[in-house]
Amino acid sequence: MSWKPYWIIPSEGAKHCTNGQAFATEDEALASAYARFCNWTVPTGYGADESDKPVTYVWDPLRGDMPLKGA
Repeated sequence: MSWKPYWIIPSEGAKHCTNGQAFATEDEALASAYARFCNWTVPTGYGADESDKPVTYVWDPLRGDMPLKGA
């Protein structure tokens, strides 16, 4: 199990828009989503959804999104 960050983009309706990232914990996915949300002007919300995708990223509080080697 993993967690994927998502953003709510008004032009896409109410669906959760994601990218290719998957984190081991909900906290990591939320931190990543929030960091990107703060830099974008289009999204109106953010969050994290459970996923069956393999984990591909880790969240570092100082450096942000860090890809896992070999992922």
